[in-house]
Amino acid sequence: MKAPDLKSTLLDYAINTTPDPLQASPQNGNPVYAALVLVVSNGSDRAISLESLRVTIPPELTDHLGSILYNADPQRVWSITPASPGVFNITPVSGKPVTITTEGIVFQFFNIRVNEQVGTVQIGITELAATDEAGLKDRNLDIPLTKFPYGFFFSNFTPQIPLVQEDQTVTLTWEGSNQAKYIMYYNDKEEDVTNVRKWTSPPLTGDITFLLRAVVFSQGETVVKDLTTTVIVANPQIYASSLQVNGLTNLMGGVKLGTPTASLTVLGLSNLIGGAVLGKDINSRTTVKGSLDIGSNGSLNVYGPFYSSVMAKFDSLTVSRTAYINDLRITGRSGNWNIVVNTEDDALVFSFGDKPLLMLSGQGVITSMTYGPDNKLLKTQVLNG
Repeated sequence: MKAPDLKSTLLDYAINTTPDPLQASPQNGNPVYAALVLVVSNGSDRAISLESLRVTIPPELTDHLGSILYNADPQRVWSITPASPGVFNITPVSGKPVTITTEGIVFQFFNIRVNEQVGTVQIGITELAATDEAGLKDRNLDIPLTKFPYGFFFSNFTPQIPLVQEDQTVTLTWEGSNQAKYIMYYNDKEEDVTNVRKWTSPPLTGDITFLLRAVVFSQGETVVKDLTTTVIVANPQIYASSLQVNGLTNLMGGVKLGTPTASLTVLGLSNLIGGAVLGKDINSRTTVKGSLDIGSNGSLNVYGPFYSSVMAKFDSLTVSRTAYINDLRITGRSGNWNIVVNTEDDALVFSFGDKPLLMLSGQGVITSMTYGPDNKLLKTQVLNG
């Protein structure tokens, strides 16, 4: 099915061809006869009033425009009248505009003797239609149809299995004549697969769409046909240039920032059920502007500065540089949690507002902390601090 690249009409239009793809007639032997099926539909959520259509089939497709036959479905609603060779007017049988909602319309044009020229032709559509918002007027578009050399075929592009596991490959197969050059496109890569009809992908990490392009050079023309297929990857890795989460984010496994200077900014509530590894580099920085909860025996390892201006809850916290925390709650059971500062140059600072209440320098482990009224730190036990 061929549809226009840019929509300028109120209704949607697509053309199916027989044969598919369309073929030029051979220079010797029996000519190719083609049929076009024009499918008209309403892809919007509004009713569209259609008063008439005009379909133009150009002489670049056939030298026998006067021999084209036609049919409308449903015939009781629509009438087709030739206006001139290759030009057909389509109007309602009732003489009144027809409202198009969810039901489509099909118009057939057949007994088309295709000429011998390879290339692309344009089927013209003129639509006289309106909506409550858009006034009644003519709107035009062209639908391109490509004629390939006689005998060309290209079809059945499919994966051997539609679902694979992460890091597995998939084998794609297709059928195609030897008249074309075939190029496989996937992600930002391309590969020449002209000499094969079976191709195995690299290991896949996420859902992917493969595009296989057939390029034919004939009679001084270049014609192209694309086929696509999609493979689903179970439990895929996710790659994105940016990710914004405005609601609750549940990270069930580890969290890693992938570059040495990467930063993680959390503006809302984030629940880390498993471990979280942030930074992994001396230049990394982690900023928490909302609540950060790490529970179920999870842990937070910070390889860089850690700043928390609100309450932070941990079962386990390991800091490799300076950590500033205004309010701390330990959610693990007594004796099962710890706060560790790893090197002599590091420091752990607890404060309420701007007033520091505890600074731990050098390597050490806080075994317990006691709070009093108004979150006042009353007692702290430190080992090796």
